Amino acid sequence: MRLSTLAAKTAGIATTKRNILRITASLYDPLGLISPIIIPMKILFQELCRDNRGWDEPLSEPLAKTWNDWITDLQVTHEIMGVGVVASGELHGFSDSSNAAYAGTVYLRITKTTIQYFQLKEKQLNMYL
Repeated sequence: MRLSTLAAKTAGIATTKRNILRITASLYDPLGLISPIIIPMKILFQELCRDNRGWDEPLSEPLAKTWNDWITDLQVTHEIMGVGVVASGELHGFSDSSNAAYAGTVYLRITKTTIQYFQLKEKQLNMYL
């Protein structure tokens, strides 16, 4: 998956509540692998809803900066991919929550494989929380 492609789609669009929802909702992540990248934008959208901001109303300066920083981070994020044939493994689950968001994840600890390949090239994202 290439997140930098998504950043290119945001070029030239207005920073409004409608466009933030459109871009955030376009990220399909059923396994939650990129949830650390998506959650800050969902929290931003929650703030916009709490402020009763109009759908086509421009964002305030601090919120626009948060949006622009997120887009900048997407532009430098690289491809995430992995391959493997599992013979046996262990399943570990973790969860955490705050007032703004909650998350849960399950890790598969592979104890025996016939093929191992995983590549993760990603810039550490700025903290928006």
